[in-house]
Amino acid sequence: MPIASFNVIPADQNGWAQFSFAHIVSHRDINRFINQKIGKTLAEYVLDPMPLFPEPSMDLWDTLHYQMHLNQNAALGIQGANLGDIDWKDSSSVGWFVQQNYIDHYRASKILGIE
Repeated sequence: MPIASFNVIPADQNGWAQFSFAHIVSHRDINRFINQKIGKTLAEYVLDPMPLFPEPSMDLWDTLHYQMHLNQNAALGIQGANLGDIDWKDSSSVGWFVQQNYIDHYRASKILGIE
């Protein structure tokens, strides 16, 4: 599943559901390729569905998601952004998250040769 599918801020609950699914597929691909190419097995956490509705309850999700990024970035030598403390009620914070999250996935995918 192309990572470009989660490079846009979703407009509604259905959009977030699609984002969430595409996002976890990308994390699984990255972890699988790291295992195959580097020989490291990284932890995978339940990130789908994102618990955004009806009210954002993202503290645990943020922590687990950020840990996955820390793990993949360390394995690949990538310097990523701090994705661990997002204000999900602030549209500019959400926009920043979507962009920075995409950049990490893009870099990891390019290094690993994931199409």
